[in-house]
Amino acid sequence: MLKYVVVMAVSLALAVSGAVGLARNEEPAATASAVLAAPNPLSASGADPAAAVAALEAQVERVPRDHRAWAELGFAYFSLAGEELDAELFDQADRAIERSLEIAPDDNVRALANQAAISASHHQFVDALDQAEATLAIAPYDPTALAIRIDALTQLGRFADLMPAVREADRRQPGVPVVSRWSYAVELDGRLEEARRILLRGTGSASRDELSHLLSHAADLDRRQGRLRAAARRLDRADAAAPGDVDVQVGRALLAQARGDLAEARRTWQGVVRSDPLPEHYLALGELLEHLGRDAEAAAAYDRSREAVDLLASGGANIDGELAQFLVDHGEVADRAEALALGRAEATRSRGVHASDAYAWALHASGRHRQALTYARLATRRGTQEAILWIHRGTIEAALGRDAAARRHLRAGIAMDPGLSPWQVARAREVLEGLG
Repeated sequence: MLKYVVVMAVSLALAVSGAVGLARNEEPAATASAVLAAPNPLSASGADPAAAVAALEAQVERVPRDHRAWAELGFAYFSLAGEELDAELFDQADRAIERSLEIAPDDNVRALANQAAISASHHQFVDALDQAEATLAIAPYDPTALAIRIDALTQLGRFADLMPAVREADRRQPGVPVVSRWSYAVELDGRLEEARRILLRGTGSASRDELSHLLSHAADLDRRQGRLRAAARRLDRADAAAPGDVDVQVGRALLAQARGDLAEARRTWQGVVRSDPLPEHYLALGELLEHLGRDAEAAAAYDRSREAVDLLASGGANIDGELAQFLVDHGEVADRAEALALGRAEATRSRGVHASDAYAWALHASGRHRQALTYARLATRRGTQEAILWIHRGTIEAALGRDAAARRHLRAGIAMDPGLSPWQVARAREVLEGLG
């Protein structure tokens, strides 16, 4: 699905744990979708979500009007829901936050900040921004609100406001969460070298988990620029810092694809879905299996991806854009109307590059190529160096008979990431060859 999916998930985790949207655009991200880390360090630092839930449930039983504990419990439920894909936990998260606000409706910093994080994961970016701003009006140095404000501005496409928000967060709460967001903001502008330098500058004071995160994402940038050995070295360092980190395993799968070792990529993706059965991971595995001609296995992986999407959606996670692209690429012709409606809904909520891309792709699949090109141009307006954005734009241009532009953008997209899904690359090459 979308790289955003993973970026957002990790973003939120780092925002609340003190430690930033998948493998492809893939975004993304992506789902990671609603998967977050432990709640605010003031209440459950270092605890896994299940332990945090148990501790906080005990606290609110002892002190039923502890509004801060209720607020933290809401986020702990949300974190655990992401791990267990349990829809009821999402509902419990909302109820706990609401209870906190009932007890303390005024100046309830933790409830507002945690509510902003949950709203952002639901793609309710206007609400997330309002809640973050409300938090900052009370507590200007709140790290969660500072981080979520950046995420919301990014996804709303308010790029003029983005860097001022990043710099303000860096002045008030310097650290890995801001470093990650700063790097991603620069990456969206296509400045990959600078994005990598920003990530690496953050490694000096990072915890082991933070170090793994930073190095994994630096490795992603290395791979996309063809620096495969450097990417491998960074992934080794990331793995040593936090053994078992799924970001590292995803990075290894993409690196194997970049090297053309598709058998190793398949084994690695299979390991990823065993340890982290998220929609975008099954999607990546499915596309690789389909490319390898293992159609029955690919269909099973797609089914698991859709099941995980449906479960997340039943709990309130909003992944309309990702689902729209999935339906276009791997659904039936009859699914295109649903894809179009989902893409339109996401583009209404967000003016970010990935929402625009999702809607463009759904419009294209529905034969509305001119309107699709408008949104594809929005998706690429920052010069973002994500292969699928340019492949989609080139494919849409080819459908409109704009052959020169289509060739230019398809070639650029294919060359932009050697680790891109080989299934996506093959489809792009077919379009390119059809141009003559």
